[in-house]
Amino acid sequence: MDKMDKLETLSDEELVRLAQEKNHDAANVLLQRYKNLVRSKAHGFFLAGGDAEDLMQEGMLGLYDAILAYDAQKKSSFRTFASACIVHKIMDAVRLDCGKKNAPLNNYISFADDGYAGLSFSSGPEETVILEESTRELLAKISSVLSDFEYRIIRMYMDGMNLAQIAESIQKPTKSVDNALQRAKKKLKTLFDKE
Repeated sequence: MDKMDKLETLSDEELVRLAQEKNHDAANVLLQRYKNLVRSKAHGFFLAGGDAEDLMQEGMLGLYDAILAYDAQKKSSFRTFASACIVHKIMDAVRLDCGKKNAPLNNYISFADDGYAGLSFSSGPEETVILEESTRELLAKISSVLSDFEYRIIRMYMDGMNLAQIAESIQKPTKSVDNALQRAKKKLKTLFDKE
């Protein structure tokens, strides 16, 4: 078994520890392991005139930031922390573009916003509390407009699962899952447009 194969068998938290100790191979394993999550988070943003590949790159930068900043002493898993950092970085890039010459970018809507907008991920406990509270508030708001089935589908979608994976997980036809996802997106767009 070579060095990369050994790294592949390690947990996320073990890889993060090694990456923070300047093990570039461990960082690369994590970047590859989470590439699909980054893609799914970037896919959740719709930009008029934007480039999906740019959002993917921003998400990868957010993932790298997560690797460097993750504190194993906190109660959240690396996956949860990485997801927050990825969304935060993508949203920062969108906001930055909104302030520049790209006026069409003002019309973005995210179905992947887990409540991390505008928060900084410094190591203080206040940010952790604010993050958790914002997440709870956003999820409560989302669940108030969606049926239980739609809410379940959108949460799985936000966690990076594709339609086939969701359908298999809940043992429903892919078409039913797709229909529920489309209804949920329309309801959430209406909800976010009101704010």
